Amino acid sequence: MTQGMSFTYNDTVTLQRTISGLIKVINPQEIPLQKLLGMNKHKTTKMEAWGNNKYAWLQDTLRVRTDTLAEALDNSETDVDVTDGTLWKKGDVFKVDDEKFWVASIATNTLTTLRGWGDTDAATHDSGATITYLFNARLEGAANNDSQYTVPTEITNYTQIFHGSLSVSGSEQAAMRYGITDTRKYRMMKLIGGLGSGDGKMGDAGDLMIDLESTFFHGEKIARSSGVAGSMGGFETFVTTNVTDLNGDTLDPNTLSDAIGAAWGYGRPDLIVCGNHGKKKINSFYQGLARTDRAESTGGVVISKIHTDYGDLDILMHKGCPSDRIYITQKNLLGWGTVRDWTEEALGKTGDSTETQIIGEFGFILENERAHAYIKGMNTTA
Repeated sequence: MTQGMSFTYNDTVTLQRTISGLIKVINPQEIPLQKLLGMNKHKTTKMEAWGNNKYAWLQDTLRVRTDTLAEALDNSETDVDVTDGTLWKKGDVFKVDDEKFWVASIATNTLTTLRGWGDTDAATHDSGATITYLFNARLEGAANNDSQYTVPTEITNYTQIFHGSLSVSGSEQAAMRYGITDTRKYRMMKLIGGLGSGDGKMGDAGDLMIDLESTFFHGEKIARSSGVAGSMGGFETFVTTNVTDLNGDTLDPNTLSDAIGAAWGYGRPDLIVCGNHGKKKINSFYQGLARTDRAESTGGVVISKIHTDYGDLDILMHKGCPSDRIYITQKNLLGWGTVRDWTEEALGKTGDSTETQIIGEFGFILENERAHAYIKGMNTTA
């Protein structure tokens, strides 16, 4: 054979392959809501006999503080017809428009009142006008009478079972692969996540944990039966009061502020969850008002927290958030409960293979639905 200069392309048989020993997974791996809200909400809500498929938490309210006029009033009528007389008792003071009233007696839905109470003037009012309760001012020595009483309500949800399977042949488990030192372990990390060393760096989440994260946005409350796979309701299942439907209109600062304010009326909202488009819109609202630290080598402004009349709210941009939604929530009032944490269960050998399954069972809990809000139907192009 002719001798001379040797080139890499002359001898490809003995040339070793150059390949990375690290496998990159390109799918989304973040589960920020599970990290932020936690997986032990069943403990903070003091669930008893936790582990049943159906579970409930209790909710109650203080007295209702608004009513409506059931008639138009002139500036002299003292008998005031209201929508619900059970909301009132003697000595209550309420306000309609700029006039204050003092309640002397009650007969079903008619309140006998003192008009122009305090430093206000009696005026005319339209039927359907809002009545706002202010406080109670009792006569000295007045006899006892009943106060408004509310009954706690029960909010229910169902747990949901998540499943993944692993089946590895004996030969596959023994095979030498680039980036994988243990095939079974590698595949398990793709399901439930973890940090690999020589097995591929998987980040913090696997497919099953991403599935669980998705229940926040898309969960459906479905009871389990022999032929039905039960599932947990998510955020929109329980938040029904403070819902703003834009019907394709563009989000504006006032709409966002009003939604935050609606939640603030019943709680302390401290977190906004949105997608990429929602984050861009919020950035545009506050960019000119951003407080920044000077950095000579960095340009641009990132808004990660907004300061509002209703308090400071962190902003979480989530890859799984529907593009037309913005969620406003109070972190300590919601989260997941764990019935069965992620567990690998050996199913034994089937021929020349090892078979296992990954099982997890969880449920979503959201307290005081009126302390949360969401905006839907947002225009995602403007």
